[in-house]
Amino acid sequence: MGLIKHFSSHMSKDWAIRVGNHFKTNPPVRIIKRRKVIDSFSMENAFLSNFYITNIYYMKRFWPSVEHAFQASKTFSFKKQEEIRNLPTCKLAKYYGNSLKLRSDWEEVKLDIMYEIVYRKYYDNQWEMRRLINTCGIRLVEGNTWHDNFWGHCMCSSCRSKYKHNYLGKISMRVRREMFKVMPVWLQDQIIKHNGIRYYIKHT
Repeated sequence: MGLIKHFSSHMSKDWAIRVGNHFKTNPPVRIIKRRKVIDSFSMENAFLSNFYITNIYYMKRFWPSVEHAFQASKTFSFKKQEEIRNLPTCKLAKYYGNSLKLRSDWEEVKLDIMYEIVYRKYYDNQWEMRRLINTCGIRLVEGNTWHDNFWGHCMCSSCRSKYKHNYLGKISMRVRREMFKVMPVWLQDQIIKHNGIRYYIKHT
């Protein structure tokens, strides 16, 4: 819970003003056809994926993606972290991370770590943050076909009866909600108007 408190307080008035100024010069784009759910983090929604390439400041270093930072967090070894950070693709970072001997507290901290990294992804990158905010009112589901029902929602027939945790989708929606709440009221109203939604904070 320490990470959660730290990052909630990190969204300062200065950040809200900076974001507000960004939206003043780049107003929200009206989504012509509203959707109730985004169930694939690919194509136009690839920015939601952990494989999306964007600079993220985490552990006092810049990382090329959420996937790189998350996989490196599985170990306390600085050398192995750096090896993962310098890998050319997210896929290689995932393979390397899956081969690591996990830190002893991994199961207890992995959700907080994912929240922290996803938060930094949008906090540090205004364009990605803007695209996330433009999904206000839409349920985010990390649909996949590789049997990942912890971070996402596998849509294959063999996983049909399994419970879908969709933690990446839930974390993304939580970050979206927290960032929306600290925005200036005028900007909240503008986003609600452009996206055709009501009572976003209460019902999302």
